[in-house]
Amino acid sequence: MGDVLVYGENLSGSLGLPITETQNEIVSSKEFDQEYLQMSTNLDQDTVGITREGKIFHRKHAEKEICFYDLQNKFVDIKCGRHHFLALTISGKVYSWVSNKKYGSSYGQTAHSEAKFEPTLIQFFEDKPPAKMIGCGYEQSLVLLSDGSLYIFGFGGFQINVGLLGFGDMENKLVPTKLAECVKKIYTGFGMHFFYLNESNQLFGWGNDRHHQLSLKTQNSTGQLTPKQVKTSEFKISEIKKITISYCATYALTLNGQLFSVGTKLENGMEEDASYFKRIPFFKKKKSKVLDLASGSYWTIVMVMDHNVDKETFYLSGTIEFETQSGEKNQTWLNTGITLKNTDRLVNLCSGYFLSIFLIVQPNVLAYDFLVLFERGENTDYLLLNEIKIHREWFEWRIKCSLETIEDKLSQFQTSAVIDWCKWVYCGKSPWKEQEKENIDLICKAINFVDWKKSSLQLDLLNWYENDKSKDFQIITKNKNKETILPVHKLILQARSQLFRAMFISIEESPDSITDLTAKPANIISKVIKFLYTGNLNSKLKKKNLLQVYELFDYYQINSKNK
Repeated sequence: MGDVLVYGENLSGSLGLPITETQNEIVSSKEFDQEYLQMSTNLDQDTVGITREGKIFHRKHAEKEICFYDLQNKFVDIKCGRHHFLALTISGKVYSWVSNKKYGSSYGQTAHSEAKFEPTLIQFFEDKPPAKMIGCGYEQSLVLLSDGSLYIFGFGGFQINVGLLGFGDMENKLVPTKLAECVKKIYTGFGMHFFYLNESNQLFGWGNDRHHQLSLKTQNSTGQLTPKQVKTSEFKISEIKKITISYCATYALTLNGQLFSVGTKLENGMEEDASYFKRIPFFKKKKSKVLDLASGSYWTIVMVMDHNVDKETFYLSGTIEFETQSGEKNQTWLNTGITLKNTDRLVNLCSGYFLSIFLIVQPNVLAYDFLVLFERGENTDYLLLNEIKIHREWFEWRIKCSLETIEDKLSQFQTSAVIDWCKWVYCGKSPWKEQEKENIDLICKAINFVDWKKSSLQLDLLNWYENDKSKDFQIITKNKNKETILPVHKLILQARSQLFRAMFISIEESPDSITDLTAKPANIISKVIKFLYTGNLNSKLKKKNLLQVYELFDYYQINSKNK
């Protein structure tokens, strides 16, 4: 789990390779041998990220060793500015620090009175609602709170009518200052322009617009001093799945896999400048569905599904300063030569300031969520061998026997071996190391579960969903005065939805039902519930229904990466 593949500029060893030469073909990082969720680099060639356990790591370019920070908080997101970093914990706390003594905090982008060179809690937000999103720009920081309040701080702008913070001036903000309310999402990157989406699904942009990267269709513009609504003609704002930002361009990916861009032709993936969002002809002609993308300072990499060979293929565009494997440079949508076989594994596509690309290959989200469920040990109801916390109901469904009948046999094994076996019961994670595989095999034979290699987590969960009559929770839907009761297992909701997890672990006696407040039809909520069990969505969903499903993913905070 968490294999790190790298590609691009290995400045100061930022890709975790022992040499500093450019990597014009995909290689496995030798230095980053932990299990990672997220990685990025900044202008100072520092590499930062988050491990699967939720720890921050920081590899400073001047030092060869990676520093891991155990701050007794599980981190879920990290962002890079030019010289600074922001990190967000699962409980909504925000940390910041810098990599450069000279520029690190001089503009207020860390909200600390002096430079901090290790992740440090931002005290300003301690008496505010929890944060739910963070973002970094060139020398700016954005924090979106759970109540919809958006705060921004840092570098205010240049003396060329480019105000960057959205307050109508070019003053630096040394203290986080509220910019907007009723905000649902924020979009930031390595540029000096920004977007937010409000609760009415309206998109607003501000900051540097010299190359029309805000898609405001204005003439001779250098900057947008205050947030202005962005309107599009080729797609609906409500259909946006992801927005990425480079220095002089913006990309928008829609739910149906179409890719649009705006800005200078040097970065927008088209052969001409664009002053408003246009669909990129290259992918339109290929009829390829775009799965994901990431942008650096002057470039963008896109992952598409090549149905002809059933592989995920990557294309690169922008100002490419090195010669690629094919001997070309500065090419629009150059095939990188990177292809990944389409398995049930996912790729977390991460970018750095320079052309540093990290492909973090992991098992699917379904397996990962269940592994985390086991490792957290929350709301368990059985103590296996008097020391291993497990959830009895799921355990017995998976191994098809009661725990009391096998506990004597398990006691013959070392605790570490039983833990390996428990991880398999929860997530079916593969590939296993040889010792882990041997432990699982020996224990499964001891309890007469000989077909463990053929066992499927996804099929077992689907059978649990369809056949188990003892579901212990109900989601009640009310649509057009019709009430529908949808049964589900609490364990599934806790593992797959951050909203339900917070509900179940924060209340001593958690409720047995909840009334859905989204007013979505019962059949749509039912599809989301089935997705929680299987990790699969019906690919034939109509666009209207797909949009409703994505809205439910956002509302219930469901990780839908491998949908």
